[in-house]
Amino acid sequence: GAVFAGTARGLARYQSSSFTFWTPASTASAPGANDGLRGYVYRVAASGPSDAWVEVYVGSTRMVIHWNGTTWTAYTVSSTESAYAKGDGLPSDAVNGFFLQDASTTWFATGAGAVRLAGSTWTQYGAAEGIPTNVTGVFVDSTGTYLATSAGLVRLH
Repeated sequence: GAVFAGTARGLARYQSSSFTFWTPASTASAPGANDGLRGYVYRVAASGPSDAWVEVYVGSTRMVIHWNGTTWTAYTVSSTESAYAKGDGLPSDAVNGFFLQDASTTWFATGAGAVRLAGSTWTQYGAAEGIPTNVTGVFVDSTGTYLATSAGLVRLH
């Protein structure tokens, strides 16, 4: 297995008795070279040695970056506009957590609701669906999908 750790200087992975580091100044395939990893890593969720979601702070902006083992893809949202906000489904740059449901489905808890990325399809769950907007966590098991919100626990049907 592999263990990922976020730091003020980038991302580290420990696997097979050795470390791999990604920093803003590392190789062209690193997140800093292509996706703006200039701040510190705030949150990491990984399902294996070559699949990780990373939340970083770049100044006062939050950014979510996905690593598929080969390439890094950044997803950003600002309060006014974003290259990804409408096409990629992140309703808020306030990402409060990730939940890796399986190899192709990731949930995001955000300040504007929950978002599920299944394959390449983004689905938002927020005020329009009766979900309190500040979702702080997501958990999925065989009994359903649960959202921790500022108003209490919500179960999606």
